[in-house]
Amino acid sequence: MIGTFNKVLKKILGDKTEQDLKAIQPIVNDVKQVYDTLQGLSNDELRARTDAMRQRIQDATAATE
Repeated sequence: MIGTFNKVLKKILGDKTEQDLKAIQPIVNDVKQVYDTLQGLSNDELRARTDAMRQRIQDATAATE
């Protein structure tokens, strides 16, 4: 009886795994999109982007101090 009730609830609400996947799927899609743009860059271009990112992080953290 309880097993049947749990199955009905899962069909209506979904299980935790499905909810988690649904929540993170947009993030995964964003990462894939960024990966595609970075894949074609040379090592020097990647280093430049890394340096720019470090600077952005320093600027953001300096404002909070």
